[in-house]
Order: sequence, then structure tokens, then C-alpha cells
Amino acid sequence: MWGEIKMGMELVKEIDDLVKINYVFATATNKHGLVSNKDDDGNVIESLKELGEKGLLGILYEVNPDALVISTGGTAGLIENAGYKVQRISDFTGWPEMDTGLVKSMSPKLYVGMLAHPYTKSDAEYMKEQKFHSVDMVLANFYKFEDAVKNNDITVDPHNLELIRQNMDVGGPTAIHTARKGYLTTAAATRPEDYVRFANDLKKYDGHVSLESRFKAM
Repeated sequence: MWGEIKMGMELVKEIDDLVKINYVFATATNKHGLVSNKDDDGNVIESLKELGEKGLLGILYEVNPDALVISTGGTAGLIENAGYKVQRISDFTGWPEMDTGLVKSMSPKLYVGMLAHPYTKSDAEYMKEQKFHSVDMVLANFYKFEDAVKNNDITVDPHNLELIRQNMDVGGPTAIHTARKGYLTTAAATRPEDYVRFANDLKKYDGHVSLESRFKAM
């Protein structure tokens, strides 16, 4: 009855503790921890010591060689240069990225994969009909908008407002907000400590991430 009142939504009746990580979406401004535990100067980041040299994606491919990371722009290039397989977002969605980079990832194929629930019959049928895959992990962080505001005083130069506007992040926050709502089946990480938590789960649970870790990373 409650589900009918809430605009016909189907309530989730079953939740998996462990979710196998097969498809990952990665789009990170700060890429530390993705492929290495070191910062740009080559120093080991304290919170990432547990990851070892490989970083989160190296550990993922070690425990699940069949996993696929989908990524955008510079993040895809970094993953590729590190020797890991990666699929460009445009190849995954079937739509080219805008030359300006304004729209890269906002596609139903990606977002349905984060939100649809495998034990909700209509979701599962929709995924099958559309040939969509579940997106099991999202790794994203955001532009430093506060720094853009602080460093571009519009009282000094009104044109600085445009620099501030350009630093309003869209893709990263949208992906993370979506993945957080879908945490029952999708692990969402924005912080190095999330990478460590997920990496430890991947090693402990043979390529899976626990519900506890997914919840804590929200």
C-alpha cells in the first residue's frame, strides 16, 4: 500500500550484502588513488598506504580481470597510460563527448545502470530490453569551486564571474548523487578513504564490495 501511495514506486524487497564489481564509471578531477597511492610529487598519500603501489583500479583488475572501467577525458588517459583497460564514455554510451567537455557522461545507459535494482521486476526487464549493464561502482570527485570563488574576485574584475561559472561542476556531482541513491547496488566513492575501504573489500570478498562499505561511503 505504501508503495502505491508513493506514486506507484516498487519497494525493494531484497538487498545483496555483497555486490560484484564488474562495471565501474570513473571521472575524477583529483585522480590520486585511482591507479597509484602517490601524489603528483611521487609521495605516498598517508590514507592510501594500504592500497600498495597499484591503486584501487589495479586491485580491482587483479581480483576481477573481466571488470571494465568506463571513463572520460583525462581520467581515461591516465588509466590507459597506467596499462589498464578502459572504455571511453562515448564508446560506452554511443554518443560523442562535446568538444568543450560540457557534456560527457549524462546518458540513460549510465544512470539507469546506477539506479535500477536487479530484484525489482520492472527494472530488471527494462535493463534486459535496453541491453543496459548495472554500473557497480562510481569513482568521482569535483572541481574546487570554493577556490575558484576565492581566487577570482568579481569586485576586482567582473569578468571573473565567467571563470567561476566555468568551475561549476556538473558531471561529477550528478554521477555521485545518482550512485548514492543507488547505493543498494552501486558503490560510490569521492574520498581516498573510500578507495581504501573498497579496495580492502575487493581483496577480502573476491571482487565484491559490502553493503556496509557502500553505506559508509555515501
